[in-house]
Amino acid sequence: MYNPVGNYGVIKLENEKQYQADLFVSKLTHVEDALLTQMFLAGLWTAALFVALGPVQAAIWFAAILVTVSMAQMHPFKKKIDEEPNGFHGQALAFLTAGIWGIAPFLVWSSAGDEYNVLAVTMIGVGFLLVINRYGSSPRPAVIVAAPYLMLIAWFLYSSPMGPTLILGVVATLAYLGTLGGFLYSGYRSKQAIVKYKIEQDELLADLESARVEADRANHAKSMFLANMSHELRTPLNGILGLSDVLLGEPMHRSQHSKLKLIKESGKSLLALLNDILDISKIEAESVSLEPTELNIKIGFQNHFAFWKPFADKKQIELVYQKQKDLPDCIRLDMVRLRQCMNNMITNALKFTPEGGRVTVTLTGKEIKGRYGICITVQDTGIGISEENIVKLFQPFSQAEASTTRKYGGTGLGLMITRKLCRLMGGDATVTSVVGEGSAFKITVMADIVNAPSQETVFENPQVMPSAPSVAPATATIPQASPAAAPPIPTAPPIQAGPPIQAGPPIQAGPPIQAGSGQVAPGQVGSVPAAVVSEEERFVGMKCLVVEDNDINLEVITLLLEPYKLNVIVARNGQEALDALEVQAFDLVLMDLQMPVMGGLEATQRIRASGQAYANVPIVAMTANAMPSDKRDCLQIGMTGYVSKPLNRARLVEAMASATNTKMPDAGQQASVG
Repeated sequence: MYNPVGNYGVIKLENEKQYQADLFVSKLTHVEDALLTQMFLAGLWTAALFVALGPVQAAIWFAAILVTVSMAQMHPFKKKIDEEPNGFHGQALAFLTAGIWGIAPFLVWSSAGDEYNVLAVTMIGVGFLLVINRYGSSPRPAVIVAAPYLMLIAWFLYSSPMGPTLILGVVATLAYLGTLGGFLYSGYRSKQAIVKYKIEQDELLADLESARVEADRANHAKSMFLANMSHELRTPLNGILGLSDVLLGEPMHRSQHSKLKLIKESGKSLLALLNDILDISKIEAESVSLEPTELNIKIGFQNHFAFWKPFADKKQIELVYQKQKDLPDCIRLDMVRLRQCMNNMITNALKFTPEGGRVTVTLTGKEIKGRYGICITVQDTGIGISEENIVKLFQPFSQAEASTTRKYGGTGLGLMITRKLCRLMGGDATVTSVVGEGSAFKITVMADIVNAPSQETVFENPQVMPSAPSVAPATATIPQASPAAAPPIPTAPPIQAGPPIQAGPPIQAGPPIQAGSGQVAPGQVGSVPAAVVSEEERFVGMKCLVVEDNDINLEVITLLLEPYKLNVIVARNGQEALDALEVQAFDLVLMDLQMPVMGGLEATQRIRASGQAYANVPIVAMTANAMPSDKRDCLQIGMTGYVSKPLNRARLVEAMASATNTKMPDAGQQASVG
């Protein structure tokens, strides 16, 4: 059906596009008269008038030219002309200027002798050339500006007697007009082609901008969805893991204890998967920020190896590690992210290496362009990977073969996260493999040197490597990674070396946590430190305000805090928390974020801005909002600490102790309890 209103809108839009494109091309092709060039030509014409007519008429004409040139340089005219070169103001001034220039040949033709007729015709020709030069791609302005010269030619022809002079004038006129028309037509065609290209380009840019906005909107929606899903999934996980943690500390039958541990391990696996998915979303959104710290890489590497030794012993896999002897004593990098990458690689190696196999972990490094390249190679004697399947390893939710997932489990996210994190840290992740013989996974990262070592490569605790002919050796050359500047970090003392690791008997332990969970050490979620029993009194008598709206979460928090004999008061939203603080003093506030009536962030802002005695009360965020921006927001508005759900007693107590400056038990006491 014909829709006149709709068609009018389309036509109007098309006309607007045409106008904007034409204006753009006019500005692009506009030739601004150079002041020096104009004055030079004006001087030549004044000299010609002086010779042909005398000083008075030459001076008057030159003064008129100066006026028009000055007008073109005046701010109001210049601004209008710059905004729209072929608009009314520009064409009016150009017509006036052309008229004054045209007066010169008219005066020469009418007032001087016949011997100056050639000079008059030459002046007209020069005028035409100036018109073509300036308006060659714009026929309408060119005709308007050329009108004075056309009228002069018509007058010359009319006033000339029949004879050779008239014939010469007609020929010259036709030549001028033909040249002018040819240039105008050619310029017009070129301009229209540019205008068409400009319209297409504008439409393409508009489509690209629309696509970008839509992509940003979709990415924002995805981020919001993931954040909400994280919150919604962590809330029930908090109940599962928190209550499992509490129940495991109570006396029960061995079979019940075993089943409860399975429930807890299943919850931890779900949490690990959730963390992996969130990691991928953050990496894809380029919202992962590195947090470099100074550390002794040798000690950190040794401790990490020691953690994995029991899991290898349980599967009767020989876990060997060696490191380059001359590594720096102190470097600066994001050890949490590096440990996450190492967890992913060692987990895979132990998973795919059969009983009685060997996994060798090697740490090497060298100085590269003022920074230090760290290379960690994990080499196994596992099932190996075919060449055609290697390309799938670093893709999300991919494994070498479908049968791999069925037999060994896993989501296929760990290696993708590892590669992206390594590249974020200035390195890369690669793999070489031989089917049936094993694989060698290698990661490289760049670090800042705090203490530079010598470059002699010597290995401590050297071990024989598996004899796989095509598998890259653990001492492979570190690729030249692009240095990435790390933010300055305050100087911290280097970690002191501990005693050498001694291989002990197999330790019965649960399976390692899946890669990418963000946990420092698998199996620690829910572990109860010795302080729970031996130092319960360190919070005795403290008044704690728990602000939580979810009944299950509230039950979990209450049970986790029960051994510490705190005086716990409950508020169900931020407003109730403010009301409670008005009537009694508290030593600590545990604050959820998403609550009805008033959320935790707003409540904290009001507390800090209150000016009351409770304005500086320690506040620990206790929330299922686990994105990095959530922690940053909490600390920026004045919260003292942050704990993400699902909660466990160790992390909650640590955050409480830090917020209240309460002394924590030493590591030895905590480690004494499984």
